[in-house]
Amino acid sequence: MDSKFWMGYNWVKLAFIGAIVSGSFLPSISQAFAPEQVNQVPLTTNQLLAQQADQRQAPLVGIVWYLERYQTQDGQEMTALPFEQITLNFGKDRVGGYDGCNSFSASYELQGDRLQLGDDWISTLRACSGIEAAQASHFAEALQRAHRVVMSDRQLRLLSHEGTTIALFSTFNPFQQTWQWQSPVGQPGQTRPQPRRILEFDGAGQVIGRLTCHRFSATYQQVGDRLTFQPGKIIPLPCKSKAMQAQEAREINLLLKQAGRYQWDGQQMNLLTQAGKPLVNLSLMTPSSLFGQTWLLQELATPSGLKPPLAGSRIDLQLRQTSDSATGELSGNAGCNQYRAAFTLKGNQITIQPAATTRKSCAQPQGIMQQESRYLQRLTTATQYQIRGNQLTLLDTEGRAIARFELGSGID
Repeated sequence: MDSKFWMGYNWVKLAFIGAIVSGSFLPSISQAFAPEQVNQVPLTTNQLLAQQADQRQAPLVGIVWYLERYQTQDGQEMTALPFEQITLNFGKDRVGGYDGCNSFSASYELQGDRLQLGDDWISTLRACSGIEAAQASHFAEALQRAHRVVMSDRQLRLLSHEGTTIALFSTFNPFQQTWQWQSPVGQPGQTRPQPRRILEFDGAGQVIGRLTCHRFSATYQQVGDRLTFQPGKIIPLPCKSKAMQAQEAREINLLLKQAGRYQWDGQQMNLLTQAGKPLVNLSLMTPSSLFGQTWLLQELATPSGLKPPLAGSRIDLQLRQTSDSATGELSGNAGCNQYRAAFTLKGNQITIQPAATTRKSCAQPQGIMQQESRYLQRLTTATQYQIRGNQLTLLDTEGRAIARFELGSGID
């Protein structure tokens, strides 16, 4: 890429942040269309053109777009890394966002659906490496190649001169996110993080709750600010405290039966009763990084479905990148033996090679060697991965979960 672009791309961090904080970067739509500009005096040709340009910008301004897919310069179709939220947001005069490594900003012009980015790029200066750096570079290249903007049904597409989609974005949907409980149900005033209490919406009417002593599923219906649940399965898990298990069961039933409305402000969501009484506070869980973490196995696919590991056993997973951003090595404890295997990544796709292991034999808990064999075999069938908050899920070619992990932090 042109060195002038990168010189412009690496400006001072504080200047960019200051522009955002001051409000000069993202003026509101109401400022762009102040009432006194309408039907006051006859408009000159230049004023009319400027007003028309503002009207063309209106659907873009003030919306944060989240990258789903992009095309590299050599034509490869890539899915955005699940553990990075790549964003794009248009102001009245500048476009900016986050590329998975740094925040950036540049001027732009929009004539109809024709987009022209300026060469006055500024950026924060965080150093990144591996797959995150590669994605940031590909994303910057895609933006430089963007020639047209097409919006439809909560989606934004950037097209090349040839009309090829080189980047696809969607708007934020709170019901496609993972939320952490910030208070006990029925006690929203007692705000404190509940690290083992997760509410995960799939965007299609299903919700899963994960707590220390329970897992539960439900369907939900959301219309306007109305949100109601239809209870599904509530599954008790092994728990150190009967009192905790009983308390969780009460809160789950209270949540599913009494929730009727919600309020959302971007990073927080409050669930309310039908009458508007606060029920529980939730905070958005941003995706954890795939690398540099210890992931603890929570569920493994068996012939009868996903099951937790044997009581008294621990299976974990760590992933590290090599110098090649597309490859790496994973390792961990398979329950009895240590294991190590190579893997490759492409967006949200993963391929794991058969693992090499130590050669111990363990007798307890009963069935641990069979569990270890099943786990290692399941790893080789993974073709995709998802990260939702502090949850990592490996999926097979049919999109079925074969193993679900949770970050090691907060595990009791």
